[in-house]
Amino acid sequence: MKKFVVLMLVLGAACAAVMVRKRQLAGPRPSMWDKMRQHMEEMPADFPPRVMFDNVATVRENTELILKILEEGEAAVMHRNVFTHLESGGSSEGKVE
Repeated sequence: MKKFVVLMLVLGAACAAVMVRKRQLAGPRPSMWDKMRQHMEEMPADFPPRVMFDNVATVRENTELILKILEEGEAAVMHRNVFTHLESGGSSEGKVE
């Protein structure tokens, strides 16, 4: 009976640890981010936590913009390479480098 209780405690602790770790990896929920944004907007503009929050928000926006530009750039480069290859007499079949 003692072994069963110990086994159940160990399994329960392991399950709890997995759930906590999963939640940590998932990051903050969007609703939590919105609540933080609302609280930060109520603070003075030069209050250090608000400055830090604004910087994080700006970095997120810039990262999304950079990724969008890179994706568009890759598409434009691929488009240019295909037409350059075709204009030089290459066939449309096979791998384009």
